[in-house]
Amino acid sequence: MDNRKDPKKEALQEELEKLQSVKELEPLAGRNETIQKKFFTRRDLFLLLGLVTFIALLFFGRRLLARPGESALVTVVDGESLTIPLDQDEIYHIDARLPVTLEVKDGRIRFIDSQCPDLLCEGFGFISSEGEQATCMPAGVNVTIVEQ
Repeated sequence: MDNRKDPKKEALQEELEKLQSVKELEPLAGRNETIQKKFFTRRDLFLLLGLVTFIALLFFGRRLLARPGESALVTVVDGESLTIPLDQDEIYHIDARLPVTLEVKDGRIRFIDSQCPDLLCEGFGFISSEGEQATCMPAGVNVTIVEQ
């Protein structure tokens, strides 16, 4: 009797064992692929929806709950300040570094004319809620809505 092992037979035996171990793992691999394909669970969607709702409330809630102001505090960089009532429709000309014109209409105020180069202040539009501000930096004029 020859105790030597045939190398070809051993290689075939090893290959057979590998194939059997792969077949045992195939059902597990299928389950992992299914889990990986499922990107969002229902819980994830509810969490995402809650987060979006929370951010929207923070962003828009301030505007919804803001009280309308009674007057506008106009501050000029030189230290001069003027309180303008918002209940009277009128146009105000402010002499600052650069002249600006403010319009009060329907309880709101806005910049309607400015001699500044970029005219960003006119883009603020009307402001009316307490705490809102509009500023013309080149002219040095700031408008803040206040309660009284």
